[in-house]
Amino acid sequence: MKCPNCNYESWESVDWARFKEKKEDGSAQGMHICTSCGFVTYPSKWDTKENILEHYRKDYRKPPTVNNLFTGQRKNNFHIPFLKDQISAWNESEQKPLICEIGAAFGLSLHMFRQVVPGCEVYGTEITDSYKRVAWHEFKLDLVDDFDDTKKHDMIMSYKVLEHQLDPHKELLRYAKALKEDGVLYISVPTWFGSMVNFGLDGFDLEYYYDPNHINMWTVEMFESMLSRAGFEIIKRDHQMYGDTYLCKVVKDRKTSVVFKEDFTEIKNKMRLIKNAAILFMDQKYDDAVAIWKDFPSAQIAVAESKRKLLAERGWPWFEQNVVLPLLKACPNSVDAVILATDFAMRVKSWQDATKYAQMALDMKPNNSSSMVQIINIYEQMSLHEKDESTKIQYLKKCRDACHHLMSVSDANRFEMISKIYFLNSKIPKE
Repeated sequence: MKCPNCNYESWESVDWARFKEKKEDGSAQGMHICTSCGFVTYPSKWDTKENILEHYRKDYRKPPTVNNLFTGQRKNNFHIPFLKDQISAWNESEQKPLICEIGAAFGLSLHMFRQVVPGCEVYGTEITDSYKRVAWHEFKLDLVDDFDDTKKHDMIMSYKVLEHQLDPHKELLRYAKALKEDGVLYISVPTWFGSMVNFGLDGFDLEYYYDPNHINMWTVEMFESMLSRAGFEIIKRDHQMYGDTYLCKVVKDRKTSVVFKEDFTEIKNKMRLIKNAAILFMDQKYDDAVAIWKDFPSAQIAVAESKRKLLAERGWPWFEQNVVLPLLKACPNSVDAVILATDFAMRVKSWQDATKYAQMALDMKPNNSSSMVQIINIYEQMSLHEKDESTKIQYLKKCRDACHHLMSVSDANRFEMISKIYFLNSKIPKE
């Protein structure tokens, strides 16, 4: 197999970078790095496109459940703010755009576009049979195996899909060809060897990080170079909402044949450091873990948590300066770090700072339920500590409004918010 990035064919095994270097049957995991450019993949496992398609049709994932609905809603909460200017432009011009989603799951995002862009034409691709059927029965979306690259689209959307496709560069070239002159590519991918985001969360370890379903593992720089080589210019980017997300347009004569190459020995060194930091984290040696890898949110959060007693001893101004701000600087794209900062401020009843950090987290990851619940708790606590009755009622109303908003964007929180709203209504006098 030739490297999808540089087209060179020289691979070196990096199974040693995993927790489990061998499968249960004793065979090699098969993870390799390109010695020419540092691209990481599984060349022996994914040898043909048909093998990949068959895997995704039957074996990749089980039929969707309510948890997939919750996940889809969270993603829709990211799509709308990221694409707000594009959506406004379509609606103001009364344009009826043709939108295609690559890997549309069971169609929740396409259904959302129907609602926010009236009259738009949508269709999508999906390989997994069970998801296709659910999309049809729920939303009357007839998802297909591949998109129509003879049509000219206003937007092609690929959200956490390209890392699963056999030849990403060729796919990007197809997208570029199938866009209108003013069309856009909306694409999001995971990237590797940068932030150790999500490490330490339930179910997330090195084996998940190097999941063989991710057959393309690249750095931010390598992926952005691949976009450029396909003729795309990045007009908007975000690295906080949900991985690395881009809005791109095709620029005539921009396409280049220059291949971006990482130093593969440096990528191997990063893989070694990531593994060592992950092991230290599992051994609860958090200070040692962040000494090896600075942008390690779960470890940095654990270090900050271990200093919690200093909050009472030294006070909030000292704690914010010496614990909170260094945490946020070390993990600039971590919403979880900002959520913890909000929690620290709430504990010392610094409501202004708590509100500031909660809003910061909501700007980074719109409508995330953790920050919304914090906002709700902040307003409720402010009402409890307020002596002026009219101001107290205003805080209770703001709290209720926040509950209504969370209920409207998250079915996962719906029943909890109904009870909370009833409780708040019981505290607010009739007008």
